[in-house]
Amino acid sequence: MFYFAAVLMAFLIIIPGIAAAETCPDGYKNVSVCKAEKMVEKEDVFLLDVRTPAEFNKTHIEGAILIPVKNVPAQDPVELSSDELLEVRINEVPANEKILVYCKSGARSAAACSLLVSNGYRKVYNMRGGIDCWLARGCTVDVNADKADELLGTGEFFLLDVRTPAEFNAGYIEGAILIPLKNVPKEDPVELSPEKLLAQRLCEIPENKPILVYCKSGTRSDAARDLLVDSGYRHVYNLEGGIVTWKAEGYPTVCPVI
Repeated sequence: MFYFAAVLMAFLIIIPGIAAAETCPDGYKNVSVCKAEKMVEKEDVFLLDVRTPAEFNKTHIEGAILIPVKNVPAQDPVELSSDELLEVRINEVPANEKILVYCKSGARSAAACSLLVSNGYRKVYNMRGGIDCWLARGCTVDVNADKADELLGTGEFFLLDVRTPAEFNAGYIEGAILIPLKNVPKEDPVELSPEKLLAQRLCEIPENKPILVYCKSGTRSDAARDLLVDSGYRHVYNLEGGIVTWKAEGYPTVCPVI
């Protein structure tokens, strides 16, 4: 009887520790990238990026709101005033929602989580490993023209243009493969049959390569990215602002040789 009571007591002591294993002493919870991705997919969180503007502009998780937690000269030489940092702007973070915080690798986001909890926030989650782990796992992100050019320079990416044939023929990013997402009469009066559109041509997209998708301004490519991810593709990147932004940033396009 004494042995049974001792075992039961030990069990009752251990269980709370297991249940609270992900809760930090400061009161926020650490979550894996896998868990964070599921939270984002449900769209029931306020996604807070606490990196610098330069880091955010280079690449960020879709839907994230940027409020830097501190200046990091190694990442961004432009120094922000204290009024531009999280401690002063904390009222921009909704108090009645779940807050998912991330940075580059998890350190700054942990500090931001502690700050939020100390100011009365209760549903605060820190994404372990930051956006570095998010990218390594193959989760999707939006990238600007500079980052897109950097990615294409590796020679590893499948570049997918989801505009219409007429738009493509007027100029495209070198190396792009055209597979239209949908018909857009305003851009191209020639209507394509369903079997010529992306939803029925997924077999033409390689599964063993990262994919960079673009369109005119970023809307169709965002929808195409969602279609690819829902179909099991990983490492899918959307060119934010599309080919319009690409050209505005001074990057070249080419036309088909007729």
